[in-house]
Amino acid sequence: MFRLLPAAVSTPAHRRILPAFAALATAVFTGLASFGATSHAADEVPLDTLFARAATPTSLRATLAAWGEERATTEPEASGEAWYWIGESYYRQSQPDSAILAWERAWARRRGGLEADALVEALFERKGADDLDRAHTVAAARVPLARASSEVDHANALGRLAWSLVQRSQADSAAKMFARAERRLLSPTNSMRWIWQLRIAHAELAHGNVRRSLDLATPVAARNLLKDFDALDLLADATPGGASRAAPLIRNEMRLLIEERAGLVAAMKGSEVWFPSADGEPLSGIVIAPEGRGRARAAVAFVGTNESFDAWDSLATALRHAGVALILVEPRGTGSSRTKQFPSPESWRGFEDQLERETGREARAALRALALATPVDTSRFLVLAAGEMVGCAIEAARADSRVLALMLTSPDPSPVARGRVLAELGAVRPPVFIEVVSTDLNLYFMNVADLFLHAANESASRSADSRHMGPGVMVFRNDPEAFPRFKRWLDETWKLPPRSATPRKRPR
Repeated sequence: MFRLLPAAVSTPAHRRILPAFAALATAVFTGLASFGATSHAADEVPLDTLFARAATPTSLRATLAAWGEERATTEPEASGEAWYWIGESYYRQSQPDSAILAWERAWARRRGGLEADALVEALFERKGADDLDRAHTVAAARVPLARASSEVDHANALGRLAWSLVQRSQADSAAKMFARAERRLLSPTNSMRWIWQLRIAHAELAHGNVRRSLDLATPVAARNLLKDFDALDLLADATPGGASRAAPLIRNEMRLLIEERAGLVAAMKGSEVWFPSADGEPLSGIVIAPEGRGRARAAVAFVGTNESFDAWDSLATALRHAGVALILVEPRGTGSSRTKQFPSPESWRGFEDQLERETGREARAALRALALATPVDTSRFLVLAAGEMVGCAIEAARADSRVLALMLTSPDPSPVARGRVLAELGAVRPPVFIEVVSTDLNLYFMNVADLFLHAANESASRSADSRHMGPGVMVFRNDPEAFPRFKRWLDETWKLPPRSATPRKRPR
């Protein structure tokens, strides 16, 4: 959930702003120096091709800065897009000041929706001296632009403008504006639904509508398992008697969620286990194990931040029948793995690179939890991931040489992470099986899948296309051929010798 107060780990804005300018300046001039000798050739380089070439975020930002500055006068919209992605790269690495500067430049050059939305949200989060006024200005300018886009896009733009009014203590105007867009803001198909629900709850409380505020905030607090301080503080403020009186309001909501979750686990013939993360926080996993004696093959899967573990039901069941024991890992902020720092999937925003690495490295602990729950061979194991989570699978292979192979469904890392993820895959080169589903059968996804295939151990890797409806791992529900072809590859791959551990440098 986007926090209403700055994150506890943030450095004060006045101490971060000068290093942010320095970082941007370094990125620009380093990139310009490297591009200056070949500016003619650079004109022919499409922006989309730059992402896969850069093995580190720093080199990517330098390349994008050079590419964007070359086009600042002749192609301002293209230049603005480059600066949008520079901002995205900074933000994923928890460098909000540098990101805001990049998005300001992007907004000045092309005035696009992506940079406007990212800039406004980052200003809401940072809450510097002039940030809320600036957020209001950009949000107001964004609304007429969004009107020409989709209805959801327009609703989100109105929502940000309304939230800026809440921040400026204009609760009456904010409540009216939220009311105009509420149906779209709270639609289950809106990816920001839970953020809007809590924001509208705050607006209703400021407007004096306590009952409505409680009705909106209670499901948010229950969904985030009482770990979201924003929701809990709102409930305490809105309830006479404070937090102790607010707790019973969410008890029934949580009971229903727990019962629903237990039913899903039981339907998959699974069991829930807990294991500690690297920082000691408890993480949850769902174990689906084959029946019978003997040690089974082991597999670890990373559930997506915006999907429920039951999306994996058909694949998990097929693996169980094939003699493979699987643990579905729910990363921090998802499922039952809610923590105070990461209470929701939305709280990944601004920490993506950090959490991707930490989640991938927790495959070792997940394998240990799987082995405690059911007999498995821990000398080697399979790692599975889909969509944006594929970087976690690759990090798992980097961290543990026992990862024999990867199964990636519709790999789709953020463009600004693509080059880094591919470079890391190329460094370990495990066998990889890539499944691309029908909703992803376009040039973009096919090209990305090819990049992953070529970066892996290509001779032992395979790519398959399914024209049955997905999305993601749900293709295994609908395509009767999807699992048999994967199993044929898996059986052959399991005969391969173990991967060699990455040699460590000896101290001099």
